[in-house]
Amino acid sequence: GNAGAGESTITGNFKKAPWVVAVAAGDKQGRLAGFSSRGEKGNGGEVVIDGETFRWEDRPTVTAPGVHIYSARASTSNGLDLLSMDTTIAEIGPGQAPYYTAFDGTSMAAPHIAGVVALMLEANPSLDWRDVKAILQQTASNIPGREPWEAGAGYVNTYAAVQAARGLGQFGA
Repeated sequence: GNAGAGESTITGNFKKAPWVVAVAAGDKQGRLAGFSSRGEKGNGGEVVIDGETFRWEDRPTVTAPGVHIYSARASTSNGLDLLSMDTTIAEIGPGQAPYYTAFDGTSMAAPHIAGVVALMLEANPSLDWRDVKAILQQTASNIPGREPWEAGAGYVNTYAAVQAARGLGQFGA
């Protein structure tokens, strides 16, 4: 979510389910974005489903790029946003501006993680959701000054995650 820096701004229990990878948004310098939702320090618990006990935590899993990310411009909108078009033209050129635009948000960060997970599963198709989530967290880079309830395990490290999925190297320290 994009509800900001306050504690307990991740809403909806489905985002906190143990098998879900919740993604915080960061900038391209590896910092947590000010708009990115946070969990609640120390909030978590257990849930029993079909006799199996799962542990959940109120926090993102990892942080990924979500500030000023270029993506396809919606073709179904009511015309182009002419105010942002000048900036987009200056950044990527007039030929691309009608088709692409930059956005901020956790919705821009989540596809990065989906891509990382796809690469991990390509490297090792036998991974289950527990493996994927553990590897993402163990290989993430620490975000100085941020606690897990804010930024999860840290900023995603794609190279380290794929290498760990392949079973190579020692990561996480």
